[in-house]
Amino acid sequence: MATAPSMSAALHWRGKARDLGRAYRGGVLALLILGCVFIVATQFACIEWGSVHILGALVPIAMVALLAGPLIGAAAGGLVGLLLFLEALFIPQSVYETFFAAPWNSVVLFALAGFVFGMLFAVVDAWESNRDEPCSRSRHILNIALCCIVLSAVLSILFVAGSRLYLFANELEPGVAEALFATVSNVPNVAIQVVANTIITTTCVVLGDLWFAEHDKNLSEYRLGEQFRMWLIALMIAAYMVVASVSYVGISVEGVQGAQAKMAAAAQSLEGQLEERDELLEDVIAEAEVQQSKVEKLHNRTVDDLAEHTSLGDNVLVILAQDNDVLSSTNPDFVDRDYQNVVQEEFAGGAGKQGYVWVNAPSADPASRVLSYALMDEVPYERGEQRGTYQLMVALPASEIFHYRRITMHALLLVFLLLLLAVFWLVSLLLRKLVLAGFSQTNESLERITGGDLDEVVDAHSSVEFVQLSAGINSTVGALKDSMQRIQEGIDRELHTARAIQQSALPQTFPPYPNIGAFDIHAFMRPAREVGGDFYDFFLLDDHTLALLIADVSGKGVPAALFMMEAKSEIVGYLRTGISVSDAIESANANLCEGNETGMFVTVWAATLDFATGRLTYVNAGHNPPLLRRDGSWEWLRQRSGIFLGAMEEARYPSFTVMLRPHDELLLYTDGVTEACNTSYDEFGESRLEELVSDADGLRPSKLTQAIEASVTTWAGEMEQSDDITMLALEFGVGPITRYAQTFVATEDNVGRVQDYVCAELDKRLCPVSAKNQVCIAIEELFVNVCRYAYQGQQAQGTARLSYAYSMNPSTITVELRDEGVAFDPLSRADSFDPNSMEFLEANGWGIPMVRKCVDTITYQREGNQNVLTFTKSW
Repeated sequence: MATAPSMSAALHWRGKARDLGRAYRGGVLALLILGCVFIVATQFACIEWGSVHILGALVPIAMVALLAGPLIGAAAGGLVGLLLFLEALFIPQSVYETFFAAPWNSVVLFALAGFVFGMLFAVVDAWESNRDEPCSRSRHILNIALCCIVLSAVLSILFVAGSRLYLFANELEPGVAEALFATVSNVPNVAIQVVANTIITTTCVVLGDLWFAEHDKNLSEYRLGEQFRMWLIALMIAAYMVVASVSYVGISVEGVQGAQAKMAAAAQSLEGQLEERDELLEDVIAEAEVQQSKVEKLHNRTVDDLAEHTSLGDNVLVILAQDNDVLSSTNPDFVDRDYQNVVQEEFAGGAGKQGYVWVNAPSADPASRVLSYALMDEVPYERGEQRGTYQLMVALPASEIFHYRRITMHALLLVFLLLLLAVFWLVSLLLRKLVLAGFSQTNESLERITGGDLDEVVDAHSSVEFVQLSAGINSTVGALKDSMQRIQEGIDRELHTARAIQQSALPQTFPPYPNIGAFDIHAFMRPAREVGGDFYDFFLLDDHTLALLIADVSGKGVPAALFMMEAKSEIVGYLRTGISVSDAIESANANLCEGNETGMFVTVWAATLDFATGRLTYVNAGHNPPLLRRDGSWEWLRQRSGIFLGAMEEARYPSFTVMLRPHDELLLYTDGVTEACNTSYDEFGESRLEELVSDADGLRPSKLTQAIEASVTTWAGEMEQSDDITMLALEFGVGPITRYAQTFVATEDNVGRVQDYVCAELDKRLCPVSAKNQVCIAIEELFVNVCRYAYQGQQAQGTARLSYAYSMNPSTITVELRDEGVAFDPLSRADSFDPNSMEFLEANGWGIPMVRKCVDTITYQREGNQNVLTFTKSW
C-alpha cells in the first residue's frame, strides 16, 4: 500500500531530474531559469486579455518545481516575483504591474507557488513509487494535472486577494482603491482568470512532463550527434531568450527615455511660446493703453489653443495653467479649473468619468518632476514644469510610448531566429561532414569487427585525427587478428591431437578380424566438430563372442568428447569383465550418474553376438532403433530397455535376444543420420533411411555405410552439419573382404613384382598352386598388355594401379587393373572368340583367350580417362 512521504523527505525531494547527469540536469534547469527571466522581461508573466490578467509566470515556476524539487522551485518563483516587482517599479507597462506587483504579491506569492508546486509533486512521486503495482502513464498524467489545477486556482485567488491588501495599504485617495479593485476583481474576471491560469499551467506542465519522460536518460545514452543537436538547440533557445529579453527591456527603456525627451521638448516649446506671447503682449500694452480686463482677455485668447497644437500624438494630455488656473488643455473639461484641484481632486474623484487616477509622488528633482498617472487600461508617463507663474504638465500613455516596440521586436526576433536557424543548419552540416561522418564510418567498421569480421579495415580520413584513429584501430585489430590466429592455430593443434586420440580409441582397421569368416563388420563416424560425442566400439570377448556398441552423448564439441571417453571407458570396461550386457549397462549408468553435475547423458545400444550360434543379446538405453535385414527385407528393432545413461542411478536395463541367420545384416546409427536437415530444414528421417537400405539390398557393410553417408550428404546439400554422423553395420554368416592396392610403373620389368604382390595374399589364404598359377598368368598377360599398348606414343612413362579384394565362403580374390592410357577394350571381340580357330589365335594373339581360360569372370569399363579391367578367381 502506497504511503505519503514525510515533510522532510518531500522538502528534500530533488525533482524528476535527480537521476540525470550533472551536466544534463544543470543544462535543463539553467534553461528553465532563463525562461523565468524571459517570461518577465517580455511581459508574459502577466498577460493582459481585456480586463483579465493571466499569470503566465506559473508555467516555468511549476516546471522548475517538477524537475528540481520544492526548494529550487521556491527560488525560481522568488526570482520571477523580484524581476516582476523591479519592472513594475522602474518601467511599468500595465495597470496590473503598477498596482499589483507588490513584494508580497510577486516575490512572496510566486516563491510560495514554486514551493507548494514542488511539495505536491514530491507527494505524487512518492505515492507512485511506493505503490504495489506500477503507476500507469494515464494515471500519472492525471495526478500531475490535478496538482496543477488545484494549485493554479488557489494561487489565482490569492493574487487577487493580495492585490486588494496592497491597494488599501497604500493610502490612496478615497474611491481610487475601490475603482481599481472593482475593475480587476469582479467575479466574472476572477473566474475567467482562474480558468485560464488553470488550463495554461496544466497543459504546459503535462506536456513538459511527457517530453521529459521520453528523454529521461543520461547523456551517455545518446549518440554524439544527438547530444550535439540537443546542446545546440538548448544554446539557440537560450540565446533567443537572452536576446529577446535584453531587446525588450532595452527598447522599453529607450522608449521611456525618448518619451521623457519628447515631453521635455514639448514643455520647453510651450514655455518658449508663452514667453514670446508675454513679450508681445507687454509691447502692445506699452504702446497703447489697454484696460486690465481687456489685457487678461487678450492674454487668454493668445494661450487657450497652445495645448492643442503639440506634436506628441493624438492621445497626449497637455495642461497649461497660470497661477493654478488652467488656461489651455487637450481635454476641454480641464479649462478654467484650478490646476491643483485637477491634479489632486478631479482626477481622483472623476476616475470613472475622465479615466485618470493619481498614483505616485513627484520625483526627487523639484524643478522637473515626473508624475505617474494611470489610465484605467494602461500606464501613462508624465512630465510637469513650473515656470514662473505658469504650470505645465505633459502626459503620454504607454500605447504611444511603446507603439513601435512590438513591430520592432517582431522584426528583430524574426531576423535573429532566421540567423539562428542558419547557424544551426551550417553547424549541423559541418558536424555531420567533418565529425559525425567519420564517427559513423568508424562505428560501422567497428560493428563489423565486433561482429567477427577482422578483415574489415577502418578508412575514415575526414581529418588528421580520424586518420590517426583509423590507423590505431587497424593496428590494434591486426595485432588482435594475429594473436587470435596464433591462439586458433594452437587450439587447432590441440583439437587435432584430441581428435587423433579420440579416433585412436575407436577401431579403424577394416576388416578387423580377417581370419574370422563368421561375420563382416564396418563402422563410420564423421564428427560435426573437430571432436565429437558419438562413439562406437566392438571387440572379442572370447573365441566365439563379439561385443559391439554405438552411443551418442548429449551436446557436441570438447565437453561431449570428454564425457564420451568416460562413458566408453565405463561401458567397455564392464563388458570386458564378461558380465551380462544388462549388468554392464546398469553398472556403467550408476558410475556416470555419480558426480554428474553438468547434467550430461548418453544414449547407448550395446550387444553381444555369439557368432557360433547367431544369438544376439542387446540393450537399448534410449538410443535410436536399429534396422535388421532378414530374408531380404528390413525391420526395426524398436524394443527399449530404459532411458539414457547418466540420468537415474537406480534405472534398470533388461536385455532382449534375437537369433541371426546367415546373410542377416544389422545397421546401427546415431540421430545425426535421421535428423540431418536440408536447406528447407526437413529431416532425413527414419522412413527415408528405411527406403534407402531397402533399395541398397545386398550391399556389404562397408558399401552400405558409404551409400548412407553419401545419401545424407546429398540430402543436406549446403546445410552445415549440426550433429555427429555415426554408423555401424554387421553382416552375419559372411566373411570379411580384405582390400589392398598399389601403383606400379608400367614397364615389363615390374611384372614379377606385380605377381609377387598378389601371390603373397594367395599364399596367406592357402590358395591351391593351380589356382595361384592361373591368377599369375592372368596378371602377367594383362599387365604386359598395358605396358605395350596403353601409352604408345607418349614420352613419359605411364602407371598401372593394381588392387585386389579377398573374401571368404567361398575363398575368392577380385583383381582390378587400372591405367590412364588410350581407350581400348581388349574384350570387345569376345563374341568372335573361337579357341579352336588357329586363324583367330594367329591374328589376335593368345593373351586374352588364355586369361579367359584362367579366371572365372572378367570385365572392362572406361571410367573417365581410365581403362579398368576386373577379374575374379575362386577356389
